[in-house]
Parts: sequence; C-alpha cells; structure tokens
Amino acid sequence: MKSLNAISRWLRTPARNAAPAGAERTLQQVRVAMLAALERHGLLRQRRSLAERVTYASELESLWYLRQDLLTALMNACGEARARQELQPINALFGRSEAFRPRLRAQMRAS
Repeated sequence: MKSLNAISRWLRTPARNAAPAGAERTLQQVRVAMLAALERHGLLRQRRSLAERVTYASELESLWYLRQDLLTALMNACGEARARQELQPINALFGRSEAFRPRLRAQMRAS
C-alpha cells in the first residue's frame, strides 16, 4: 500500500503538457486504476516497463492502447476471467471522459 500512496502523490504533480482539467483528472484516474491493478496482483515490480509506460503516458489515448498490455499481464497472473473483471472499471473511466469520446467517434467514422 505504501508504494501505491507514493505513486498517487507523484501523479498529482502537474504534467508538462497540461490538458484541460476534466481530461487531466480522467488521465490521473485511469493511470492510478491501472497501476493499482498491477499492484493488487504483485506485478508492479515484475512489469516495471508497463508500469513506467502507464506512469509516463501523457494522453488518454496512450493509456487506452496500454489496456491490452495490462490485460495480458493480469491474465498471466490471475486468469482471463479475473483479468477482464479487473479491466471493466478501467474501461468505464474512458467512457466517462468527454475529452476522449469525440476522438474515438471520429476514428470510428473514419474507419
């Protein structure tokens, strides 16, 4: 729990590329949720590269694509069904972000 608190404190520092307040808040929420999922399964140290990519992602879109890597790490630790359950609340955070939804819709229309 100590490491999660340290991560949370570090994440509260202002980002270099400041996003709108709502998007920044969602970015932080997603980041903390992803790192917490890794920590719950003892993967924070084992999957250091993934944890660093999550920590340093500057956009929601980057975190969106890191979900697959997170799912793979969790599946190896606790099985597919539990890993998908762990990812559901994280996926829901993306759906609540007004900053992220228009970009997803535009990409879907372009496809």
